[in-house]
Amino acid sequence: MNKTVISIYPKLKISRMYNLSFMEENCQGLDPSLEINTTNSRRDTNKIEVSNQNGVSVSCDFQYELCTVTLAGWHHGISAGLFGTNDNEAGNEWMLPNRSFSDSVQEFTQSWQVNECSLIQQQAKPCPITAKQKVCKVFFEESQSLLRNCFRVVDPEPFYNMCTADTCESQELKAACSLAAAFVHLCNQNFVPVEIPPQCLHQF
Repeated sequence: MNKTVISIYPKLKISRMYNLSFMEENCQGLDPSLEINTTNSRRDTNKIEVSNQNGVSVSCDFQYELCTVTLAGWHHGISAGLFGTNDNEAGNEWMLPNRSFSDSVQEFTQSWQVNECSLIQQQAKPCPITAKQKVCKVFFEESQSLLRNCFRVVDPEPFYNMCTADTCESQELKAACSLAAAFVHLCNQNFVPVEIPPQCLHQF
């Protein structure tokens, strides 16, 4: 799947894989005739899974707005990219394509670009603490959190930071709940049984 993008559209309408070598210069369009024949897709009520013969699988749960990428075992230790190095070593996750390392998020992400799309720098906006953001603390910081049993296994700090940023831009609780669903997924993957907070159930 070298230089391949997977496009999964909401509401389970369509899923395709495209070869980025033929992507238009404006980075907006993809030629639909380039669908790869070795791709398999499976659909369920709220889920879709797209996989290929190279051992790469992408699964999206549209109810919780959660997507996961799974690599087959033979990719262990020989793959790298925006998701890290896939070798269970935390110290080398920010490896660049030339095998050097970076401590800059911008340099790291730009190094893995597969096209010439230009990046737009956004100004950070002041974000007052709102009632919606307080739920981030309830989910990912408080000792009484329903997710607390997993805090030593999955670091909640990145989720808290993303939660406060996302709820700043949106007044809906759904942004925080989508992150809670992602956190729960990681916990369950690590055999820590936690459940989505009850205040999120009506959000999906």
